[in-house]
Amino acid sequence: MKKLTYLFLALIIVACSGDDEDNNNASCPSQEEVFNNFEEALSTWQEDATNVEYCEDYYQAILDVINCSEPPLTKSEIEGWEALLSVLGCP
Repeated sequence: MKKLTYLFLALIIVACSGDDEDNNNASCPSQEEVFNNFEEALSTWQEDATNVEYCEDYYQAILDVINCSEPPLTKSEIEGWEALLSVLGCP
């Protein structure tokens, strides 16, 4: 009976942990699209850094890089991108 309980708990843990990965990147575009969007937003923002819309697009592109990169970014890489977001000063 004890073994059956442990087996049941192990199955629940495995089943629940598999769902998390699918939900994290469900709204993410492909890797190619993430980086194309980033390059385009950076280029546009560099042309006119005073334009709030361009700044917001660049900000969102950076968030997509942080949240959607495969393989996931390291903690130090995320901190570097977040530092850029704090200096950027939009949204």
